[in-house]
Amino acid sequence: MIDNIYIDKYTFNPLRVFKTPSLLFHKYYWMDLRYQIKSWFNPRQKWLTKDIPNTWCDKVTLIPHLLFSCLVHFVEEEKGLVNPAEMVEEIELGYISVDQVEILQQRYDDLSSAYECITGKYNLFQELEGKDAALAKIWKHRKAMWT
Repeated sequence: MIDNIYIDKYTFNPLRVFKTPSLLFHKYYWMDLRYQIKSWFNPRQKWLTKDIPNTWCDKVTLIPHLLFSCLVHFVEEEKGLVNPAEMVEEIELGYISVDQVEILQQRYDDLSSAYECITGKYNLFQELEGKDAALAKIWKHRKAMWT
């Protein structure tokens, strides 16, 4: 329980040690500081930082753009969208239960239709109506997209 309190305190700002000097003796503080310094010189998620504009941008336009970018990266770069019909070998070996196949199929249908809408395989009027539905589908399955 005490470690959780320290973990909550040590995250976010490297100058937090002035507020809580006892963090100097906590190993997570030093690990986090080292990670923040490494990440400053070698940033993670470089594909995502290319999509964020350098100028001011409202959150209302930034969030949908980043969600769409995350889905496109998930499908094209990570090859994370796999049709459950192709998972016959995993089902036979017992890695995936038959009950889970229905959940995976629904997720596949939602994310693949959102991906098709984003990549522009519809005409303009369908695309305008489909963007909100695509956003809702991506948000619904956001936790499953991170492999």
